[in-house]
Amino acid sequence: MSQLTNAAVPVRQDVIDIEQKFIRQLAAPGPSLNGKERLAVATAARHGSMGDNELHGLANHLYASPSTVTEEHVRAAADSGGEPQTIEVIGIVSRLSAIDRIHQVLDVDLEPLPQSLPGVPTGKIAEDLKRRRCHVPMPPGPIPV
Repeated sequence: MSQLTNAAVPVRQDVIDIEQKFIRQLAAPGPSLNGKERLAVATAARHGSMGDNELHGLANHLYASPSTVTEEHVRAAADSGGEPQTIEVIGIVSRLSAIDRIHQVLDVDLEPLPQSLPGVPTGKIAEDLKRRRCHVPMPPGPIPV
């Protein structure tokens, strides 16, 4: 059950459903990280960098202060962990921080992180990625603004 059900104001069910779907997906293998690695990224984002892992450092920096993340931060993570992993970290943290900010605004506890699910990364990584006006390679087509 979502912590959002404890909010002082009603939260639409579709918002709760989307949140719960993301939390479940977080525990499963992704394109380049397994479930345990994805949860470690989420933990690092919420609670600070773990050791000298550049991906975890990027996760925490992006979560805590997204407007100060520079191309140099992203390049350091990509050079250390790889571009697919860096892009996956950015996606995880972007969605997690949006969910967590909703919880904070509504003054409810953050959603607990689940236990990781077994399995290896799917390897399903977008093709034809190119560096454009972003810090990471993007697929062809318009860049959302």
